[in-house]
Amino acid sequence: MEAVVRAVSIAQARLMPTDRPLANLLFVGPTGVGKTETVKALARTIRGGEDDFCRVDMSSMAQEHYAAAISGAPPGYAGSKEGLSVLDRDKIESNPGTPGIVLFDEIEKAHSSVVRSLLHILDNGYLRLANGKDVISFRNCIVVMTSNLGVAEVTRNRNSWLSRATRRGAETAATLELSRPRLADGRDRATARHALWMNRRDERVFHRALEDFFDPEFLNRIDEIVRFDGIRRETARSILDRDLDTLRGTLKHRHIVLTIDEAVTEHLLSIGFSHVYGARALERVLRQELLAPLSAHLHDCAASSTSPARLLLKLQGDRIVCRRVAATA
Repeated sequence: MEAVVRAVSIAQARLMPTDRPLANLLFVGPTGVGKTETVKALARTIRGGEDDFCRVDMSSMAQEHYAAAISGAPPGYAGSKEGLSVLDRDKIESNPGTPGIVLFDEIEKAHSSVVRSLLHILDNGYLRLANGKDVISFRNCIVVMTSNLGVAEVTRNRNSWLSRATRRGAETAATLELSRPRLADGRDRATARHALWMNRRDERVFHRALEDFFDPEFLNRIDEIVRFDGIRRETARSILDRDLDTLRGTLKHRHIVLTIDEAVTEHLLSIGFSHVYGARALERVLRQELLAPLSAHLHDCAASSTSPARLLLKLQGDRIVCRRVAATA
């Protein structure tokens, strides 16, 4: 996040040349770790709405001819005179006091010709459409690209290491733990050194994947490459607590008070936390394990004008069950 704040601060201070976008950012990392959510937070902060930015789904441009979706149809083809493009000019050019934001999501899934069509945007800050007349300016815009490049190899490396560590046995691990002095955060020095080594190895994997996919001149026009790590268990707990609070707030507007046992939260976290799939795995588990039994009870929860309906979610074995609770006097 420091890299994002740094890039945006420099952009808003207008310290960069004016013949290019305010910032060119590339977010890399696993799925479900908050790359797109970071762009939404940026839009909410800068433009006042989390959806107030131009989002281009690059996974839908896997064939060469989709470059015309960016630059418009060339002369002689349908739509060339209109200058049609997937780019939303209003959210890109915006106004001098409010920078635009454009997100090219999952850029590695687009055809290489489509990716190369962005080069002029990153370099000179404008795109002349194929009809030769219309120009879209990106010089008051923050350009963000997201990518999963390198994630598969990093995941394989980490899973391979975990398998080897498991085979070595708990006795060796316990011996190492007792023989190493601990750091202030409770980790032993061997663990800290290994974490640092793995982080550097992952960094090399990501850089190699980016260099294999992108042309050197493309990478050379990116201001910040921001790497997102997989979410940790404590982060997953924070995400889950936020989602449950949102659910309580939604039901409160419907005059329903929802109480959730701590055992339910721990159950959802234990089966929904995933290093590979991130927050989206939690969302799936929340939908399947909690929202399903809850929704079955909502139809008979008509609250009176004086007393709200009360529901309790609790763990029964390995299932979450919903119960109606009598109103207290």
